[in-house]
Amino acid sequence: TLVRLLPYMAPKGQIMLISFHSLEDRIVKRAFLKAQEDDTLDPRFQVLTKRPLIADDEEIEANSRSRSAKLRVLQRMEPGQEPSMGRKKNKYAHLRGKSKKSSKASGDDEGTNDDA
Repeated sequence: TLVRLLPYMAPKGQIMLISFHSLEDRIVKRAFLKAQEDDTLDPRFQVLTKRPLIADDEEIEANSRSRSAKLRVLQRMEPGQEPSMGRKKNKYAHLRGKSKKSSKASGDDEGTNDDA
């Protein structure tokens, strides 16, 4: 099981798991949350992916099997370091890719000058 891996992780080490089925993803999610919330574990752990990372449209088009893949990440904290519980920017957000709709809706037309 996943819990057996935890004692072997190096400080700041990460477990990155890809699941391909919803039941697998649920097992990974619950195991990671249990490790994060367990105060008796020393060292402490933190889930780095609040939501699983999924393939963008371009990746799915190139590799149809990636459609069902979900990536979750758990990190071991340094000894004495507490996990941050506040809302934190997902440092893996850049892996998702930006959709064309969201960039047009947000007005990312840099360099255009309508006053000319």
